[in-house]
Amino acid sequence: MTENEYGIGETQDVQEGENEPRTNLFFAMLSVVSVTIGAGMVAVPNAAYNSGIPWTIAYFIFNFILCVYSIHCYLRCAQVTGFYSIPKIGFEVWGRFSLYFVNFLQVIGFLFLPISYFIIFGNLLRSLFMEINWVRENARNTIGSQWLSVLLLAIVLLPLIIKRKIAELKIAGVFLFISVLLFITLMIALRVFNSGNINNPFPVEQRAFYRFRFDKAFISSLSTAFVAFGFQSAFFPIYNGLVKRTYRRGMKFTFLGIGFCFIIYMMVMFVSLYTFGINVHGDVLENVEEIEAWESYVLRGVFMILMATHLPFIFFVGKDSLLAIIALLVVKGDIEKEIIKNIANDEDYEQKQKKKDKKKKKKNKKKDKKGHKEALIDDNSSEGRVSYQINRESTLSSVSSDHVTLEQPKITNYTGIVPTYEENNQEEKSESIISYEDAEQNVSVGVDQLPKWVYYTVTLLSYGAVVAASSFITDAEIVLKFIGSVANALLNFTLPGLFYFVIMRRYNVVKKRWKIYLALALAIYGALMGIILTGVNIWTSISPVVRHPDDV
Repeated sequence: MTENEYGIGETQDVQEGENEPRTNLFFAMLSVVSVTIGAGMVAVPNAAYNSGIPWTIAYFIFNFILCVYSIHCYLRCAQVTGFYSIPKIGFEVWGRFSLYFVNFLQVIGFLFLPISYFIIFGNLLRSLFMEINWVRENARNTIGSQWLSVLLLAIVLLPLIIKRKIAELKIAGVFLFISVLLFITLMIALRVFNSGNINNPFPVEQRAFYRFRFDKAFISSLSTAFVAFGFQSAFFPIYNGLVKRTYRRGMKFTFLGIGFCFIIYMMVMFVSLYTFGINVHGDVLENVEEIEAWESYVLRGVFMILMATHLPFIFFVGKDSLLAIIALLVVKGDIEKEIIKNIANDEDYEQKQKKKDKKKKKKNKKKDKKGHKEALIDDNSSEGRVSYQINRESTLSSVSSDHVTLEQPKITNYTGIVPTYEENNQEEKSESIISYEDAEQNVSVGVDQLPKWVYYTVTLLSYGAVVAASSFITDAEIVLKFIGSVANALLNFTLPGLFYFVIMRRYNVVKKRWKIYLALALAIYGALMGIILTGVNIWTSISPVVRHPDDV
């Protein structure tokens, strides 16, 4: 491939000697699905009922597009800076502050969310236990207790929780994928074979599903679609696990994974609405529990598997960010210098580097002019070709008897890891291979720089805190509403748009200015929606949404 408009080649191969676990596009797509599909899936039908099916579909498509675009912003910023991590990209914008701020956001968003998943799993397991007469009559406070259900899941998931790379969670992704397909299949079976046992007064007034009302229920339903495709914080851990890392491959597994999630959301929405009608609950599993049929029991079991396999992916992002903060705060000596070198180049180094770059720029301009003239004089063959290695200020010249081209570099004077390009002459359409000094070997600072005993200690302590909180907190909705809206708004929309806007303007690598301002619009949209939905969540917590009287 040739360079793109950012002056950056498209292909990034794994360096020789790397022994880290790697994955392919299919498992990368499964990882996207595993991070994205969660407890919010069962809230989609009620959100569609409150806002109307046409609006729900339109808003889901809109957020689907924004999700893909936000990944585009993150990935282009990574190519320009050489930093394949959100906190590291932020370093180019805010300096050291970003390393703490972004990691802190990810800790808040991804270490608190597993609490809600433990609670949901516990509630489902308890509901199955309580179907047994002996448990209901004699062991309600032991076998039917929340703490026991949470503890059982915590023990089962422990081997996955301590994994050091997200690529090692392949087995969980496979089980989640299978459980999602089973869930949809069983919901359809429930609609087809057991509609007579369902508490739904058919024929249902289907026009209720297509009404549009601008009220509290409608605004509240927006948060479901807003957070439906929130996996951006896990993108780089997934991307860095690919055997072959390119922009196109990154966007491809993103599009396929999010596209699959969109299809699942739509299927759950239609099947649930036309199964339970106007009686659909905020959590469609509550409707499922009311049915005395084998599908009801199996559906709850399948969703428990879905929650269990979704949880390690979410916890991984939060744990990794917590380890990064600890590494930046407490690690001293040679390891601290290594961290600074790789992800937190201090401001003194940055200023010195800028001065060096200015001097090199003047020298390289003279060399480039001289080299270009010599190439024109010395090259007399029909297949002759002169190429220059690209660095911060050099140019790429290709000369033949038929034509002469000179491409000016798109990027100058940035302090990220500098890409170098090697041309593959074996193919007609060659690919530019990018190799980034130490950046790709130190993708996750917390994991790679801290001693193993610190890694396992922090992982187990944070996991224990999540399990303990899940044993006592009973309302999962509080965690999902408040943490989800704020963290998703900033990490999924505001930061990618803001980073793209600042970095592309700083290095002047985008020719079309509307692209920069489109990213700024994304950042503003994320910030506004985060504020609005947080306010609505507080409002609905004080004054809950009630069923429309004309639909009953």
